[in-house]
This record gives sequence, structure tokens and C-alpha cells, in this order.
Amino acid sequence: MSVPDRKAWGWCPSVLRPMPLDDGLMVRIRVPGGALSAAQAEGLAELAERFGAGVIELTNRANLQVRGLSEADHAALVPELEALGLAQIDHTPSGRVNITQSPFRGVSAAGIAAELADHLAAAEFGALPQKFGFVVDIGMSRVLADVPGDVRIEAAGAELIVRAEGSAVGCVTGEPVRAALDLARWFVAADCVGADGRGRMAEHAAKVPDTLRGDTQPNDAVRVRTDGPEWLCAPEGVLSPKALRAGLKHHVTKLRVTPFRALYMPELAPGDIQDNKAELAMGRGGVDAV
Repeated sequence: MSVPDRKAWGWCPSVLRPMPLDDGLMVRIRVPGGALSAAQAEGLAELAERFGAGVIELTNRANLQVRGLSEADHAALVPELEALGLAQIDHTPSGRVNITQSPFRGVSAAGIAAELADHLAAAEFGALPQKFGFVVDIGMSRVLADVPGDVRIEAAGAELIVRAEGSAVGCVTGEPVRAALDLARWFVAADCVGADGRGRMAEHAAKVPDTLRGDTQPNDAVRVRTDGPEWLCAPEGVLSPKALRAGLKHHVTKLRVTPFRALYMPELAPGDIQDNKAELAMGRGGVDAV
């Protein structure tokens, strides 16, 4: 198999569009809403045993990957993933844009991410680079400060702000989705997307107009520790089917894919930590100040 020059990769792999690597094809699974049911997790473990390298990879953008696939493996894997509901994002226009959510999200954050995904299905956002990403991190403390992104929806005290990656401040807004989309529209209109279809917000943050930049700093950032019973860790980003099944033995019904090379099981978390409430800001709940 001929492997393309990695320096030329400006696109992101998906279930439907695998990427050729040295060990075969790799598919990237964007889990709808970043949430897996127990049945989906069990199904994924079974597929990982049958196809490719026999493991599941967790990325720093809260996606899953299966690699080492032959052409025949890929052809057989796609309908299996579709049956599990793990290929549906790739059939939508917004499937090419990343949205990363805090694993400690509550109903409000999940709603913002879902609304954002709906709007990104519009044709006007097809001009955004495939690596362009949105981060939704609106808790009392930010937990996704180190996660790659271009447009960030965050909290400043009890208010929400939208911040361009590369800028220390953002705009206070009561309509975070609209404000985030306005910033993405500016990115395209200001010719920040190169002729090769690439471009990152951090490279152009200094040019963001004052009306979109704002002057409000986000809440402080914390670093998440993944050493509690609510975490299913993937050393070096690699999770075996056996380890995934072991995590499901504790009557877990739902898992959240995180950018921390671990799966989060909110049902096993103590107290209200899973909703990113005051425990995080006070330095409890598996976090350290950055």
C-alpha cells in the first residue's frame, strides 16, 4: 500500500474515508455527542477484536480510532459501525468539523454542543478547514485548556464567553452558539483559509476584530486527574477490548469519550462532580490547578 506524504495531509480520516498508514488503513470514529452506551461499547470491543490491530485508540480530540485495517476489513467494518450508530456523523455536512465537550458537562453544555452541530451542517461552513475545531468548556473551571481548538465557548464567572484560540480574552454573550458561528464566519471571510484548504485560528488571532475579540478572561484552568474509579484509562492512548469490557462490569450504562486518553463513566463519579460544579473550582473531584 502506498502511504502518502504525511506533511501533505490536510484532511481528517473518518469511518467512511480511512487514512492509509504504514500498518494499513485507519478509521476515526466521531462518537455522536461524545457519549457511548454500554451496548455500543460492547459492540466496539467485539469489532476491535475482529478487525485490524485488535485495539481501540483514544485521541486528544475525544475521538476513537481503529487501525491496521485491510481494504476488506474496512469494507466489512463500515456497516457494523453504522449498525451501532457510530458512523452517522460522517453522513452529515458538519461531520468534518470537530466539537470537543468537557466530560463533566451538564444539560446546558450538551445543548450548546448539539445546537452548534446542527448549525454547522449549513453549506456556508463547508469552507472551514477539516481540522477546524470548537471547544465547549463552560464549567466553574476550564478542563479543556490544553485540548486543540479554534473557537472556544467558555465561562467567565457565571457568564459565557466566546474566545478565539490564541487570544487571552473573549466576548461575553447570551447567545454562545451565534457568537461562535460569527467568529467562524469571520475566519472564512477574512481569508484565513489557505489555498490548500488549511488554516488555524491561533495563526490569525491578532486580526480578530474588537467586536468579536471582547475583553473578558475565562475562568481558571485545571488539570484533570484520571485516577478515580470513574475513569477507564488507555495507556498511551491504546485501549484493549478486554479493558473496555472490564469497565462495563460495574453496571455502567453510559461512557463519555474524553481528550484525556480515557473514557469517563459519570455513574461511578462521586457527588455532582460529573456536572462540573463547585467541586472542580475548589480543587476537588480529580483535578489539579494548572
